Amino acid sequence: MIGTADNRPEPCVMSDDDPEPLSGKRLRRSLGRAGARANGPRRRRSRKLVEWWSDEELALLGTEDDRSVARRIGRRFTQVRSKRQHLKIPAFGLTKRFWTPDEERMVGLMSDEDLAAKLKRTVQSVQKHRAEMGLPPHDRKSRPWTKEELELLSTVPARELATRLGRTVKAIRHQRRKNGLAVPQRRWTPDEEAMLGTAPDAEVAMKISRTEKNVRERRCQMRIGKFDLAKRPWRPEEDSLLGSAPDQEVARQIGRTPVAVAARRREKNIQACSPQLQRFTPGEDKLLGSRPDLEIAQLLGRSRSSIIGRRILLGIPPFNPSNRRWTQAEIMLLGTRSDRSIARALGRTAEAVKIKRTLLRISNKSNKPRPKRWSYLEERALGTIADRELAQVLRRSYVAVRKRRLKLGIPAPPRTKL
Repeated sequence: MIGTADNRPEPCVMSDDDPEPLSGKRLRRSLGRAGARANGPRRRRSRKLVEWWSDEELALLGTEDDRSVARRIGRRFTQVRSKRQHLKIPAFGLTKRFWTPDEERMVGLMSDEDLAAKLKRTVQSVQKHRAEMGLPPHDRKSRPWTKEELELLSTVPARELATRLGRTVKAIRHQRRKNGLAVPQRRWTPDEEAMLGTAPDAEVAMKISRTEKNVRERRCQMRIGKFDLAKRPWRPEEDSLLGSAPDQEVARQIGRTPVAVAARRREKNIQACSPQLQRFTPGEDKLLGSRPDLEIAQLLGRSRSSIIGRRILLGIPPFNPSNRRWTQAEIMLLGTRSDRSIARALGRTAEAVKIKRTLLRISNKSNKPRPKRWSYLEERALGTIADRELAQVLRRSYVAVRKRRLKLGIPAPPRTKL
């Protein structure tokens, strides 16, 4: 559309001389320009005014939470939070410490650990702030090597020498490469080789003052199997100790695990040694299953788990008052009445009566309520009033009334307009 002199747009008529019709994008653009000329010149957006912070507003930062301060001074929450963080003012209720100019001057002049201890900060906070400032870590002046220390480089292993000289293993290895010194290798003696495989590698390494890795490599070179307590044969002296003391104490004496000792004791049918262990008497065995396990445990002064274990060991079923045999007279009652009434008469549960009747394939027709027949007057009343009202009058369900009406082909009564 093109605007006319009186600023009213008129429709754009397409002629046959036009090379191609206007597309949707060009048409929307032309309509927008015409509408803009009709509405007058565009209004420029007003520039956002910068509101300066007064001294009274700055004094409120950090005294309350940022949302409360924003409501008091009439500013947005984000403005208050950004201004407080820019001025390094801690939030209300927080114990965050900002770095002061004096503390920042000390960063990089000493190690991070020493500075953290001096400023009572964490090492991680010091390292993070130093990285933010772009400062490298403090470089301690290396301690010069003495003549006595250099002589020990080719005679003592690196780990042992690091502990003795108070240096790192990396520094000792670097000094060896720098001076072209060979790594000292301690030869294995026949006594040391005889100890391989007789105990765990860590234990052997502690006895002969070697590393666990060195012991493991030497054992693999000599094709000696790994020490395993489970594969060690039991001696008669060890078997004689089973049951004489608790498994933990026996395991400590013979150098085995408590699990291995318990397994060996059960294999030999040896009873565990326990100062509180009491054998069951024949009179106590007769009580098992006659009462609940907890009641028998309180009566005999034993734990409930011991009563359950002894009862299971003897094959005695748990006590259950409803778990009694069915008599012929009780079976004859099944199906004559409802399951609940029979259960009350026999002193059993309704579920037990139902299960027994189902197992014997006895039907119970008394449980199924017989449907109430429709009388002539009830059928004549169908369709005269609403189904819900009629259901209340006839004392039937709404579904039954509606189903009976549809079955007889009686239309529903017309609804009355309010």
